[in-house]
Amino acid sequence: MHDLVRAQCAQVLRLSGPEAVDPGRSFLELGLTSVTALELRNQMSAATGLALAASVIFDYPTPTALADYLCANVVPAETALPVLDGLDRLADLLSAVDGESDRRPEIITRLEGLIADFRSRTEENATAYRKLSAASDEEMFDLIDRELGI
Repeated sequence: MHDLVRAQCAQVLRLSGPEAVDPGRSFLELGLTSVTALELRNQMSAATGLALAASVIFDYPTPTALADYLCANVVPAETALPVLDGLDRLADLLSAVDGESDRRPEIITRLEGLIADFRSRTEENATAYRKLSAASDEEMFDLIDRELGI
């Protein structure tokens, strides 16, 4: 998870690679702005498959703190590894489905249902996801600016 956070941060900041990201420096010191903080949160959400709060980059202000949070609280290793292995197998199966298959819409609908069900399993996640889904870009930027003290 630490490597993932550093790699995503380097990509957002357009650095040469993960090694250019000092894991102990704050995201602000590394050069994150309100726009890039939102981009990093979105990329971390996409990479982990989790709905992360808009403030996650500010709640865990260094790459190490964010990775530790994700490892310890969001994706417990003993639970996540079998799931991640299953997702890898699923990805292989999905890649074999013909793009013109009549069953493609059914597969997509079932996958979307699984994701929605997984996201809603805790009330806190469901509430955060609903709020973030409904927030406009302006509201997101306002939240980030408030967190940065801008």
